[in-house]
Amino acid sequence: MFKAPEFGQANLTNCELEPIHIPGSVQPHGVLFVIKEPELQILQVSQNVENILGLKVEEVLHQSLKNLISPENYAYILKNHIGKKNIVESNPAQVLIQNKVFEGIFHRHEGFLFFEIEISSHKETLSFSQDSRKAMAKLQDTLSNLDLMKAAVLQVRELTGFDRVMLYLYDPDGNGEVVSEAKRDDLEPFLGLHYPSTDIPAQARRLYEKSWIRIIPDINYTPSPILPALNPMTQKTPDLSFAVLRSVSPIHCEYLRNMGVGASMSVSILKDGKLAGLIACHHYSPKYIPYEIRNTCEFLGQALSWQMVTKEASENSQKRAFSAKANMYLVEAMASQENFIHGILKSHNKILETVDADGAAIIYEDEVFLIGSTPTKDQVRELASWIERYDASGIFITNKLSESFPPADEYSLKASGAMAIALSSTLKDHLIWFRKEVIQTVNWAGNPNKTLEPGVSEMDLSPRKSFAIWKETVQKTAIHWETHNIEAAKEFRGSVLATIIKKTEEIKSLNKELRMAINARDDFMSVASHELRTPLTTMQLQLQLASRIVANHPHEEISKKIGEKIQKAYGQGKRLEQLIEDLLDASRITSGKLRMNRSNLISLSQLAFHVSERFYEEFSRVGATLEVHIEPEVQGYWDEMRLDQVITNLITNALKYGDHKPVVLKVWKESDYGMISIQDQGIGIDPGSRHRIFERFERAVGDRAFKGLGLGLWITKQIVEDHGGKIKVDSEIGKGSLFSVKLPVAVENINGL
Repeated sequence: MFKAPEFGQANLTNCELEPIHIPGSVQPHGVLFVIKEPELQILQVSQNVENILGLKVEEVLHQSLKNLISPENYAYILKNHIGKKNIVESNPAQVLIQNKVFEGIFHRHEGFLFFEIEISSHKETLSFSQDSRKAMAKLQDTLSNLDLMKAAVLQVRELTGFDRVMLYLYDPDGNGEVVSEAKRDDLEPFLGLHYPSTDIPAQARRLYEKSWIRIIPDINYTPSPILPALNPMTQKTPDLSFAVLRSVSPIHCEYLRNMGVGASMSVSILKDGKLAGLIACHHYSPKYIPYEIRNTCEFLGQALSWQMVTKEASENSQKRAFSAKANMYLVEAMASQENFIHGILKSHNKILETVDADGAAIIYEDEVFLIGSTPTKDQVRELASWIERYDASGIFITNKLSESFPPADEYSLKASGAMAIALSSTLKDHLIWFRKEVIQTVNWAGNPNKTLEPGVSEMDLSPRKSFAIWKETVQKTAIHWETHNIEAAKEFRGSVLATIIKKTEEIKSLNKELRMAINARDDFMSVASHELRTPLTTMQLQLQLASRIVANHPHEEISKKIGEKIQKAYGQGKRLEQLIEDLLDASRITSGKLRMNRSNLISLSQLAFHVSERFYEEFSRVGATLEVHIEPEVQGYWDEMRLDQVITNLITNALKYGDHKPVVLKVWKESDYGMISIQDQGIGIDPGSRHRIFERFERAVGDRAFKGLGLGLWITKQIVEDHGGKIKVDSEIGKGSLFSVKLPVAVENINGL
C-alpha cells in the first residue's frame, strides 16, 4: 500500500505522487537484469532469479552475461540482438540458460542495458506476421471508427482469450468511456460506462505513452525486489518505465481486485503521442500471455491508433471542407459590403455553420449584433468584457461557460458553450459563438467522487470498492468544440483581420485622394474668394452710384421702380459678400492663418446689443421678434470682430430656421466665463444630425429652401474654440433649438496659456 506524504491529508494529489516508474521490484513471472556495457557486467538482478534459474543472487551479480548464457546461444544473441543499434526491434530473443529456454527481451535506458527473461510457453502459436496480417485485414474491412473499434476488441479477445476486452476513450476532461466491448456471454456489460480521470493518474498516463503494452498475469502476485536496491554506479533506483516485468502500483492492483479481476493487460491508443484511450483486457483468474501474442496485440494497438487518426482525419477533412465553404462565402459577403459587419449579418446562417453553433454575437465598435440563440445584448457585453480581461490569447473556448463565468448561469439553456475570437489586435471587438445546453445522463462505474477511500490508517489510501452503476445528470454543459471547429474559428478570424486590413488600406487610399481633393478645393476657394472680392466691391459701388442717380430722376414712378431693383441687387451683393467672407474664413482656418486679437478688454454686453440692433428690421420684415436679455458689464479679453461674427451667425441661423417665431438672445456672466445663448422655436434638429451641424459644408436640413454653404456654424465653432470656449446645441424636432456659448473672460484661462 502506498503511503501518502506525512505533510498532508490523504487525497488524490498524494496518489498522483506515487513513483510507479521506480517501484524497485518486478512481477515474479520473469527475471530482470540491469547490465553495464560494453563488458555486459550484471549490476542488479531481481531476487526471484533463484526460483527461476536456480542461481543465488550473489552468484549472478558482477558476473558477465556471457557466463550466464550457453556459449553458442551467447554468440547468436551478441550478434543479432545486443549488437543491434535499435535493440527493441530485434525482440524477442530465444535464450538458453541453465538448459531452459526463455523469451529474452532487451532495451536500453539511461545508459544501461536492461535484460528480461520470461519462461517460454513452448506452445504452438501463429507467427507474429500471420497474426498481424489476419488482425489488420479485419481492421481494414471497417468503414467507420466505431466499426474499427468493435473489430479491434474482437481481434484482441480472439488472440488472447481474455474473458473481457474493452476499448475506452478519453474525453477532453480525461474521463474514460467504454465505447466497444467483447466479453464472455455470462458477464455483465460494461459498454457505455464512464470512468473518472483519477482512475489513471497523470504519471500512469505518461507510462502508457512510453510503453504501448502492459500485462499483469496474476493480480495477487508477490513483488520480487531488485538487488541491490540502488544501482552501484548511480546510487539510484532503476527506472523501469520500459520494462515489461515492472511491478505495478499496489493501489492499481487493489483497484482490479475490487473489480474481481485476476489478470489484466492493456494496450495504449495514442494520438499525436498522447494517450487517447486504452484496450483494457480483464480475466477473472490468473492468465499469462506469451510475448509473441502480446507483440501482435501491441502492433494491433499501433495500427488501431493510426487508423483511428486516419479515419478521424478523413471525417474532419469533410467537416473542414464544409466549414471552409461557409468561410469562403462569408469572405465574399464581407468584401461586397462597405462595412464588413453587414456582410456577416447578411450571411447569418453561414456564420453559425462555420463552427456548428446555435447562436453568435458580434461586438464591434461598441455595438452588439445577435444571430440565432444567444443571451441578451447586455449579457453579451458583460461576457465580452470579462473575456477581454480573462484571456489575452485572442481565442476563448469552453463547453461549461458558467463554471468559469458564473453570471452565465442565467442563460445556460441558450449558451452553455462559448467560443470567442478577437476581431482586432486590441481585443476590444469579439465574435462569440454559442452552443445550447445538452442535458445528459452519464453512467459511471461507481461514484466518481469516491475514487479513493481511507485505508487502515488515516494516511493510507485505498481505491473504491463499489463499481455499481452510479448515474449522474450533467447540466449546464454543451457539446465539446471539436478541433475542426477551433481551426475554422481561427481561420475565420484570419479572414476578418485580412478584410479589415484590406478595408483599412482602401480607406487610406481614399483618404489620400480625399485630402488631395480637399486641398484642391480649399486652394480654389481661397483664390476664387479673393478674385471675386474686387469685382463685387466695384459692383456694389456702382449700385450705390446708380441708386443716387435714380433718386434724382424727375419721373417719380420710374425712380421708385428702378430704385427697388437696385436695392434688391445691392442686397444680393451683400449676401454674396457674406458668402465670400465665409469662404475666406474657411480658407484661413484650414491653413491656420485665422488670428485672434485678444489684447483689449471688450464688453460682450454692448457687442451683443449692437449686433441685435442690426437684426430688428429683418425680424420685423418676416413678422418675428428678437427678445434680448443682456446683463450689464459682461467683459473679457476677446476678439471683438470675431465675437460679432459668432453672435451674427447664431442669430442668422435662428432667423433662418426659427419658423418666424420669437427668438431669445441672452448674455450673462457665470463665474469666470461669459455666456451667450440663442434660442428659437423653429423646426429643430433630429438627433442623428446634431453631430454634423458643426462640420464644414454640413447642414442639419437638406431642403433647398434653406440656402447657405454650411460654413456658418463650423466657423462659429472654430472661433469659440480658438477663444478656449465651448459651444453646444440642445434641440428637439418641431420645438426649436438652443445654442449655448461659454467663453473664458481672461486670456490665461485658455488651455493653460
